[in-house]
Amino acid sequence: MKKSSKILGTIAMGAAAIGVAGTATNANADTVNQNVNAKSSTEQVQTVKSSSQAQQEAASSVKSSQAKVSSASSAVQSSKAAVSSAQANIDNAQKAANQKNTQLTKAQQNANDAAKASQTQSQKVSSLQSQVSSQQKTVDQASSSVASVQSQVNSDKSSVASAQSSLNNDKNEQSKLNNMPKTIQNDKNQVSQDQSKVNQDKQNVSSAQSNVDNAESKEAQAQKNVDSAQSSVNNAQNALNSAKNNESNISSKLSGVKAQLNGNDTHMTLPAGYKQAMQNGTLQDLDDPTSHAEMGVYTPNPDDNETVDPAALTNEQQEELSQYAAQLINSLRQQYGSPLLHVNSHIMSDTNTLIEQQDEDNVKGTHDQNALTKAYANDWDVNWDAECMGSGIENANIPGNPTPTLATMDQLKNLIYNDIRAMVSQDEAGWGHAKDIVNEQGYQNEGFAIGIDKFGYVHFEFATSDSGKLDSTMEPLPADNTAALQKEANDLQNQLTQAQNDVANKQAALNQANQNLTNAKNDLTNATNAVSQAQSQLANAQKQLQNDENALSQAQAQLTKDENAAKDLPAAQKANNAKIAQDQQNLTNAQNKLNNDQKKLQTAQANLTAAQAKLDQLKKELANAEAQQKKADAANTQAHKDLSNAQNAFNHAQDTLSNAKKTYANSVATYRQKKQALADAQTALNNAQNAMSYASGVHTTADLGNSIALGSHQATINNSDVVSADTVSGETTSQKTRSNNMSRKSEMPQTGEANNNEDVAGEVALGFASILAGLGLGYKRRH
Repeated sequence: MKKSSKILGTIAMGAAAIGVAGTATNANADTVNQNVNAKSSTEQVQTVKSSSQAQQEAASSVKSSQAKVSSASSAVQSSKAAVSSAQANIDNAQKAANQKNTQLTKAQQNANDAAKASQTQSQKVSSLQSQVSSQQKTVDQASSSVASVQSQVNSDKSSVASAQSSLNNDKNEQSKLNNMPKTIQNDKNQVSQDQSKVNQDKQNVSSAQSNVDNAESKEAQAQKNVDSAQSSVNNAQNALNSAKNNESNISSKLSGVKAQLNGNDTHMTLPAGYKQAMQNGTLQDLDDPTSHAEMGVYTPNPDDNETVDPAALTNEQQEELSQYAAQLINSLRQQYGSPLLHVNSHIMSDTNTLIEQQDEDNVKGTHDQNALTKAYANDWDVNWDAECMGSGIENANIPGNPTPTLATMDQLKNLIYNDIRAMVSQDEAGWGHAKDIVNEQGYQNEGFAIGIDKFGYVHFEFATSDSGKLDSTMEPLPADNTAALQKEANDLQNQLTQAQNDVANKQAALNQANQNLTNAKNDLTNATNAVSQAQSQLANAQKQLQNDENALSQAQAQLTKDENAAKDLPAAQKANNAKIAQDQQNLTNAQNKLNNDQKKLQTAQANLTAAQAKLDQLKKELANAEAQQKKADAANTQAHKDLSNAQNAFNHAQDTLSNAKKTYANSVATYRQKKQALADAQTALNNAQNAMSYASGVHTTADLGNSIALGSHQATINNSDVVSADTVSGETTSQKTRSNNMSRKSEMPQTGEANNNEDVAGEVALGFASILAGLGLGYKRRH
């Protein structure tokens, strides 16, 4: 039984394959011979595999076939939707094409109408242009006629005026002839009057000439006065310049002497009443800015520009600074009336000892008792009197020297000068420094030296000696010439005052000279103006004389003429009357001709006015027609532009419709390919399912749709690989239906066919039916 089931499964798979392929649509078999020959059995029956392996392969085949069917089904649905979309696109494109065709037809009609309107208007414009041109000629002719007649009228007016002028002249002449005796008397009177004017004019000219001569004389004198005043100004200016030069020289000398008294010449001045205040203990009353200013101000010395180290002075530098300080102090002592001091090399040596010890003790800005003891306690040759200390370099605001590291000799002397002045006039230590400076104690033969510590403080050292040893080492000081300098300064001051007065006087003289010059120039200007005025009056008088002499000549000539005319007065009157009659006739003729020509002018002007009015009307109509022409041309241009756009839109719609039809045809072809692929996939799935069913234990033909099962007891098995079956019908109704439907639907769906989608869906349904029919379900057992 196990072996026969395998054989039946193999036979069923073969039968199913034959049914699906449709290779035997009308095959019939009556009886299957139980004794099949060995060769036929070998061709139809395969070697039977094991049941387990066949089931696994069949299941795998079913799963794979199901996936393909699902994929193919999705593809069919997508392509079916694409066909529907393509059909819709065709309908829309056809509708759009019909609409654009309608618009194109309308645009064509509009273009034809606009072209016709433009042509009609153009003909109207052309006609009006011709009329305007013709009328313009008429106007030109009328205008020419008016101009010609106007010219004649103008000529007539000139003739009338000329005739009137001749008549007037002759009448005037007749009047003159009639009044000739009176005219001659008037002529004589005029000659007499003109002669009187000429005589008076001559007197006026003579008087004006005298005025010119006088004015020119005054002008010459005024010029001499100006020249003299200018000379005086020059002399006064020279005198003033000389006085100013003298004043400048004296002032310069005085400044030099004062500089020696108050500047860098080692002189200082005690404030007034200083000694009395010292003795009365009222020095504080002198501590004011006035007292400080009285002592003097340091004047820089350009020669002392040498840079030195204040904390490491050479002997020469220390001696120079000591000498400078001693001279300042002695100038004060001389004024106070106390003994002087001298710079001493012995005290200078003790001072250096003191400075070295104070630097070592690092004492800043105050007295160092240890250093004082070391310098003077063991020196039995001197008696230490006092030590005064200044404010220090860093506190002195010396220009260009903010630290005590480096300084010039000029800056150090400035420091010493200010220290001494402050000790005398601003002592804040009970005036003890002031007493030491002016030697209020009255020490005799006092020695002196200075030193500068590393912090920039100046030490003023004072000492004496009982043994007199200091006398042998005293260094001389320059003589004090303060008194002589003061006397010279006083003399120069007196000279300066006199010179300043002289300058003031010379300036006043120059001012007066300048004023005199100004007055003289003003007089000259007035004199010059008077000359110009007199010359102008003379010129006017001479001109008036000339004019009156000319008038006199004319009056005399007229008198002579009138007297000559009066010699034959009756004949002249008769001849002039004849001329008057002729002039009157000429005037009448000219006036008549003017009247006739003016009438012709009025007619010509009326013709011109009418012609011009008609021309203006035609031009107005032409302008309107040309405006309408522009509108018609613009409308024609726009209509043809619209026509071109409509044609382009219609062409585009046609292209769109054509593309939509191509897309639809491609979609239908794709749909049928996908439908065939689905049918093939479903066939493969059915085959795989049948194979899996037989592999799972199908043993009868009833499993394939037959009514009677095949059993081993009904077949004689001559070979292990061959089975005999009962009768089998090879054709089924389902197969016939599928064949007929495939034949009916062999053609592609066409664009625009009704129920096209329903036909496609029917084809899909019939496809499934034919696939099911091909699976061998039509096998029936014969009895």
